[in-house]
Amino acid sequence: MKKTVLITGASSGFGKATAELFAARGWNVIATMRTPRELPGTFVTRLDVEKPETIRAAVDAGLAKFRRIDAVVNNAGYGLSGVFELTPDEKVREQFEVNVFGVMNVVRAVLPHFRENKGGCIVNVSSGAGVFGLPLISLYTASKFALEGFSESLSYELGALGIRVKLVEPGGVTSTRFVERSAKEASALPGDVRDYAAFVSAANQVFAAMRASRGVDKAATPEHVAEVIFEATNDASDRLRYVATNDILPLVEARRQTSETEYMAFMRTHFGPRLPLAMNQTLLITGASGQLGRRVLHHLLESNEVSPARIIATTREPARLAELAARGVSVRHADFNDAASLEKAFAGADRILIISTDELDLVGGKRLRQHETAVAVARKVGATHLAYTSMLSPEPGSPFLLASDHYGTEQALKASGLSYTIFRTNSYFENLMWSLPAIIATGRWHTSAGEGRVAYSARDDMAAAIASHLASAPNDSTTLMLTGSRAYSHAEVARLVTEVTGKPIELVPLSDEALTDTLIASGVPEPFARLRASVDANVRAGNSDPVNDTLETLSRRKPMSLEHFLDTNRAALMGG
Repeated sequence: MKKTVLITGASSGFGKATAELFAARGWNVIATMRTPRELPGTFVTRLDVEKPETIRAAVDAGLAKFRRIDAVVNNAGYGLSGVFELTPDEKVREQFEVNVFGVMNVVRAVLPHFRENKGGCIVNVSSGAGVFGLPLISLYTASKFALEGFSESLSYELGALGIRVKLVEPGGVTSTRFVERSAKEASALPGDVRDYAAFVSAANQVFAAMRASRGVDKAATPEHVAEVIFEATNDASDRLRYVATNDILPLVEARRQTSETEYMAFMRTHFGPRLPLAMNQTLLITGASGQLGRRVLHHLLESNEVSPARIIATTREPARLAELAARGVSVRHADFNDAASLEKAFAGADRILIISTDELDLVGGKRLRQHETAVAVARKVGATHLAYTSMLSPEPGSPFLLASDHYGTEQALKASGLSYTIFRTNSYFENLMWSLPAIIATGRWHTSAGEGRVAYSARDDMAAAIASHLASAPNDSTTLMLTGSRAYSHAEVARLVTEVTGKPIELVPLSDEALTDTLIASGVPEPFARLRASVDANVRAGNSDPVNDTLETLSRRKPMSLEHFLDTNRAALMGG
């Protein structure tokens, strides 16, 4: 006996593609539409989800035609976009009438028949916006969150009756009238309130970048979504949710597989529009004459066009930043061992980036005290936001001997009462230059890292990402993991180096203790030999292998690859 499905919103998009697919696979199809039009191979009847009487009439017409309905696909819907405050109450209610109450009324209309048949399937077409929120679609998101909650709860109520409930969650598609209606509804909203203008402009840039990165080749078609709907309808298991397009998988996984803190950091990094600093806000960068500090300043001035008059650069040697002073940057002396000098240097700063100092005290905790002093001074002078360059996984138990400095500084930021940004950075490509020339010269790489991997990145890419975030005037507290998009084992690095230089490298696996002894024998001071071995131990523990695309997202450019870095630095690698 042929099965029968009733589909709402079947005139176009997902609904039309789903109706055509079910018909092609031998189902009777009740294709419902607000304005009926011919759809070959289906029984077309009128149904407007905002008018309950048409819902009852459509169900009755379908039963009269086929005597049975086995499944219902609630597809009719649209998305309202824009600033919530500017949306008239009638538009808010209409969004829920279509996307939520319309679905409920269709379900209510078919349930007596399903109960009589002791079975049936209800497929509700949700959205990625039913899983995660995005700016400027708060009402559409609210309606889809409501639909998700309703569907999950309903699945428990109806499961004992043999009635299955399914949720299909699509993201972007190449063509659907859903987008047309959504755009039409948005254009009918009142004009902007001036306070929202910068945010709306920035948010639109974010969405434009999302569309561009997705591209036509990555976007799913309505036919693809229809296949997922068909799969869900015929799946007799208890599975509830079906993600229908690959473009939203990273967001769905972030929502469902990470902690709330990690998820919010991920979303704010990717979808929190970057707004310019307020006209009266001043950024301060410590360690400004260092390699990272200089590159952060460069990207603040050049890539993010922050006015020099709004930047304070602190250093122990102001003369080294004479060129920045000539451009209008306020260059100030600061000594982390002298709280009074920090208080004078930090005066008038609103947002302060504390770049971890180069004090490598393995037993006395001097660097942590320096950082804690800086945090306390920042609070004292009235700063509003603190940022700090930390490391990946500095929590207690890390094998890296300096991890406690970073973890302690993170705790000081969190206890300060100020909003903060913690940049947890991975290792730079440039760090490899400390050891690779000697390794290439001897042809032997002594390591205790085992099969551990490191997701390196270029220092300049790290600086570009940090500068972009600082220039966006963050107001909330977040921890950002800045790391490469690919992780390499020492063996893989060695192979790449050999390809670039033509010099073979033999990996010599050692224990941490043996590596320490080997380094000491080669002339490395004992404290630094232990520190170097702890780096490998940390890699072996898996603390350096996480990858993500945050660098690219923040810097708005493709990060440098390790292959390109090695090729660019071939002469230095060869000792030239």
